Amino acid sequence: MKLYIGKEEFLKRIKVQEGRLLIESLSRKDISLSQVLFPLRPLVPASAHGSIPDRVWAILNDPIIRKGNVIDLTEEQANLCKTKIDRFVRADKPIALAFIGFPFKANLNPLKTNRHLPDLGELYFLRQLARISLTVQQVYSPGVRWIVLTEGEAYQELLDVPTEEVAAYQRTIHEFATILGMTDYVTFQSLAQLCARYDYFPEVALKLEEQLYWDYRNEPGKLPREFHTMLWTMRQSMDLRSYSAEELYYLADDEQLVEAPAAIRELWKQVTTRAALVTCRYLAFNQAKNMAATNGGSIVEEAYPEACYVSITPKLGRYAFHALSQHSRFLPHHGVPVLVGKRNGYVRIAYLVDILSKPHLYRAVYVSEDKEQLPFFYHQQQSGKANHANGGWEV
Repeated sequence: MKLYIGKEEFLKRIKVQEGRLLIESLSRKDISLSQVLFPLRPLVPASAHGSIPDRVWAILNDPIIRKGNVIDLTEEQANLCKTKIDRFVRADKPIALAFIGFPFKANLNPLKTNRHLPDLGELYFLRQLARISLTVQQVYSPGVRWIVLTEGEAYQELLDVPTEEVAAYQRTIHEFATILGMTDYVTFQSLAQLCARYDYFPEVALKLEEQLYWDYRNEPGKLPREFHTMLWTMRQSMDLRSYSAEELYYLADDEQLVEAPAAIRELWKQVTTRAALVTCRYLAFNQAKNMAATNGGSIVEEAYPEACYVSITPKLGRYAFHALSQHSRFLPHHGVPVLVGKRNGYVRIAYLVDILSKPHLYRAVYVSEDKEQLPFFYHQQQSGKANHANGGWEV
């Protein structure tokens, strides 16, 4: 995690109370949820040339929608996606796209978020699904049917997230989908329940976890490249609520600072060791779900063979799309949502500490219907990068 202020300024601005960052330094605005709901518009214009499957594929590959590099998919993999789209078109049915997402908002690291319920980030994520479907409807009226495999139950033990928090998060996601009028073309299934269909899944995952941890301790050169990326993510997701502001300042750094006090260096090692264990378990689970099907492949593809199995994070062999916009590096559960601009604006995800580092640039916006009554998003008072996508927010 990169902090944009030095230690002295950090300790002056960042105050911790009962495991949360105090946000009194921000100006406040109160609104209703209706003020961030407005008619949908297509994300991109549709081509008038080519077959319907080709035009749908062209829409999905527009950089405003598609995330990652075009070489992530081989020609064979791209053709498989197009073949599945063609089958849906021939049957005059909505195009099924399945992905894994919406875990929980674990507010274990005070620097990231102070919420555990969904906010404008998750609302905008669902709205992005609706806008992609609307954009496809320009050339194919049945549009897209989204199959969302929710991660919360599958991953809650990794970070010791209480079952009631996971359940509350999922309930709110369902409520958002209803508010947005998406219940006819979005279905939610539990990834944990899918894994439970395979009696041998826990054994497969455990063996993979043990191998990963052995490599981590003995032959780190054998670790997959994604291990190091995920270790960084997991370090920022450990439970740091019991630490002081000064300890949080040092623990936020991506590398152990040699000038830090000995006690801080020991804390840094402890957090990293915990994160490594969680990383091994997480990657093992993910590897298992991609090889535990009866044919040795993906359990998701076996459960939904007709659907295109897509992703919200770029990876080789799978199509990926922007969960929010091309302006956001993080996903909604990683931090807090920032609304940039008003009309034709966009939402990005930032860490709460970034907001509090420059409180004069933001105001905290509360939504009257929010059960948690914490900022639902943060409005950036200055314009950010130009947003060329249609639509926006009016606050």
